[in-house]
Amino acid sequence: MAAENFISIKEVAKRLGKSVSTVRRYAQNGYLPEPIKKNGKIHSWRESQIDLWMSQSQPFGG
Repeated sequence: MAAENFISIKEVAKRLGKSVSTVRRYAQNGYLPEPIKKNGKIHSWRESQIDLWMSQSQPFGG
């Protein structure tokens, strides 16, 4: 079984071309896949979930 890769909120923001605060807002509003949280704060996402989400999502604005 392959190890799951995780990516930080900064990496998600970079991939989406958005700011960290925008990514945080998208996550809080349920627009992005559920992040992994640590102490109640967004910590990371499974890379496979973000890749799948990006392949299925329509382009969006800021």
